[in-house]
Order: sequence, then structure tokens, then C-alpha cells
Amino acid sequence: MSTLLRLEARRAQAHLRKTALGTLLFMGVMFAIFGGRRDGSGMALALIGFIYGMVPGMRSLMDKLDGSLDFLTSLPVDPWRLVAAHLTACVAWAPAAALPWTAAAMLAAPTVLEVPLGPVACAGVLLVLWLAVAGLNAVVSGALVRFPVETLGWLPMIALLALAGLGQLLDYIWPEADAISLDWISSPWAPLLIFGAAVLFLSSGLALGALLLHSGYRRFRPSTVTLPSRVAGFSN
Repeated sequence: MSTLLRLEARRAQAHLRKTALGTLLFMGVMFAIFGGRRDGSGMALALIGFIYGMVPGMRSLMDKLDGSLDFLTSLPVDPWRLVAAHLTACVAWAPAAALPWTAAAMLAAPTVLEVPLGPVACAGVLLVLWLAVAGLNAVVSGALVRFPVETLGWLPMIALLALAGLGQLLDYIWPEADAISLDWISSPWAPLLIFGAAVLFLSSGLALGALLLHSGYRRFRPSTVTLPSRVAGFSN
């Protein structure tokens, strides 16, 4: 298990090293486009959270494409150990999205909520985002490992259309949703319900992700693809 976790850490380090400069440039461009200051900073933070937050899920796709999955499934370990290592990585990596998104929420709060977020509220937002991102990464990773890549190509478009359509439908059916939602968030019992929903989402995501990952690892058959350099050292 420790070796598998070291492998996940090495792959995460390689990703950060290769994308650091491009990410900084991208943040600078977004900062300039959105006028700098609060709006530009918030948008840049939101985008960097999205870019880095879904790395465990997207890495599952790259594992299929570059041969890393061939290496992982050829190891003489039970598939559940691979599942445990990957889910641990999902939970450990989630702050890469939760931290910048929390900072973006702090910047947006005075405008959206008309009050700044205090330390306790910021900690709560960070925890909720951490749990949500970890659960989402677990499900995405499981789906990408379990199902053939060609059958999943339509999912991003369907997800975007569903989110856009849901937002427009909600505005049409419930025009006062924004104002009511802000009032609800300000209520004293809203944080407990949001935290409970995040815990439920994490638990469901980890459970579903574990089942999908285990099934995917068990069904996958290694090919003759050459191992990528970042994992080749672990095969000795």
C-alpha cells in the first residue's frame, strides 16, 4: 500500500512540475481579462481549482491511454489495494480544488452575500468543497477505469448541457430561486444541512467509485504497451 501511495505521489508531483508555468500564465491572462482585483482574482482561483482539482479523475483516463493501467493491473496485488490507493489519492488531492475555490468564495462573499466570510465559515466551505471534490473524483475515476474510453466521450458534453439546461429550467420555473437561496444560506441550520449533504455525497461517491474501480481493475487485461517513464521504476 505504501508503494502504491508513493507512486501516486510521484505522478502528482510530475503533473505539478509539468503544468506549473502554464497554469501561472493562464491565471495571469484570466486576471487581466476580468479586470484584475476581486473579479479577476476570483475567476483565476476558480479556474485553477478546476484545472487541478480533477487531476485524479483525468489521470485515470491518461492511464488507459499511455499504458499506466497496464502496469497497475499487472502488479501482484489484490485489486482492492489498487482501489484503496486511488481513493486515498482522490481524498488527498481534493484540497488542490478546495483551497482556491474557498479563496474565490471569500472574495465573492461581500458582493454575493453582502457580508464577508469569517474564519469558521471559511473552514466550513473548505471542508464541504474538500468532501465534494473527493467524492466526484472517485466516481469519475471509477467510470473512466471501468468503461471503455470510446463510450465515455459524450459524457462531458452531456454534463455541460445538463447543467446549462437545469439552470435555465430553474430560472423559468422558479424566478425567485436566487434570492430565496441566499436567504436560506443565511439561516442558522443551513450549514449543518450542507455539511450533511457533503458527507453523504462523499460516502456515496467513494462507495460507487470503489465498486467501479474494482470492477475495472479486475476486468482490464494488460497489453504489450511500453510502460511510461514515471512508473517504469516501480516495476523492478
